[in-house]
Amino acid sequence: MVDISWTLLSYTPNRFPESEAFDQPFLPTTGEATSMAAHEFATTHMQDAFEGVYPIAVFAHTPGKIHTRGASIESADDLKGLALRAPSKTMNRYLGLLGAQAVGMPMPQIPEAISRGVIDGLTLPFESAAALGVLDIAQNHTFSRVSRVYTRR
Repeated sequence: MVDISWTLLSYTPNRFPESEAFDQPFLPTTGEATSMAAHEFATTHMQDAFEGVYPIAVFAHTPGKIHTRGASIESADDLKGLALRAPSKTMNRYLGLLGAQAVGMPMPQIPEAISRGVIDGLTLPFESAAALGVLDIAQNHTFSRVSRVYTRR
């Protein structure tokens, strides 16, 4: 038990299913705007789900980008056949529908997995990819509309 924690609602799958609306592809615009919408939604519509949990704030990170070691992603078709680390069950489904092989793994395993070719790439906000060292390994990064593939709350 802890007195206070900073975490993501999506780290406890199925515990806060209402919040999965904010995982939908192409929905996020900025971290700030999505955070404001997620916080308002949670405080207005999720009080029953928060029984026993007392959130100070609900937030979302900036929209996730696609980072790949080799393949350049210009359209959704370019995802076909790629093994990509996905951050949530919603993104696992979405990437699978686009023909990619969604791979779940903890964040600390990502740099080694991409450098060894276990995965071809991943979805992650640009600033998180930099902090994790992925920018030193992945050569391609999407910045087009296709790059706003998800956010986490």
